[in-house]
Amino acid sequence: MNMKRRICKIISIFLSMVIILECGIIENVRAEEAKIEESEKIHYAVDVGLDWWSSAVINENNELYLWGQFGDGLEPLFVEDNVRKVSMGGKFGGFITKDDELYMFGSWNGYGQLGNGTTSYGYNEPIKIMDNIKDVALGYHHSAAITKNNELYVWGYNEHGQIGDGTTTNRTTPVEIMDNVAQVSLGGHMSGAVTTNGDLYMWGLNDNGQIGDGSTTNKYQPTKIMSGVKKVICGGTHVGAISTEGDLYVWGYNQLGQVGNDTNINVYTPTKIMSDV
Repeated sequence: MNMKRRICKIISIFLSMVIILECGIIENVRAEEAKIEESEKIHYAVDVGLDWWSSAVINENNELYLWGQFGDGLEPLFVEDNVRKVSMGGKFGGFITKDDELYMFGSWNGYGQLGNGTTSYGYNEPIKIMDNIKDVALGYHHSAAITKNNELYVWGYNEHGQIGDGTTTNRTTPVEIMDNVAQVSLGGHMSGAVTTNGDLYMWGLNDNGQIGDGSTTNKYQPTKIMSGVKKVICGGTHVGAISTEGDLYVWGYNQLGQVGNDTNINVYTPTKIMSDV
């Protein structure tokens, strides 16, 4: 399918919030002068991935497109079809095919975050890393994947313990960390996972209380923080979790008020911010 100057979604980012607007055709690529016309056939995004330098979208035909650092600048570049999930990290990315295969790519692999056993740079062609994968999440320099058997694997940069294997050794191939994992999210240099029974575990860098255990001590293995959780979202230095009852808890770095508790003081344990989320 020719996607010339077509974007499946327009993505507006403010800090960690993403607003996906109705798609159209950009007639003028300069943002301040762009005119959006509704296409004859609206194509909807089924998944979106963002990092600091690039954007990715999967359309309803399971076609993956990239733009920004990857691709042709503002022009979405077709990468692969048969794709159902995408995630972007710091100058690298990963996607899962409908056949449950995990592929990684990117120009940044100095810590082994692509998971192909090397620290070589410049893998802009997708490399198959694992089979039987249901989810993938990428941080700034590390990566994670959950198998269809709910096994969590993590690899890449590990100076702060964000791999979760009890060491600070970088890992260039996937390392199994936990079983019975339902969901995972990676932040700047920390990791969070929700188990199948709703327990939240955090590990990695904790200089601003982002682990949520009440301290500022790094954690090198998964540390249980709270129960009754259905989803965790890790930002650069703060974390949010949604409980099974629909309550939003946030903690970590708060100098800009990102915790949402009407202060600018760092928060070291999960703090309830909203209900009915």
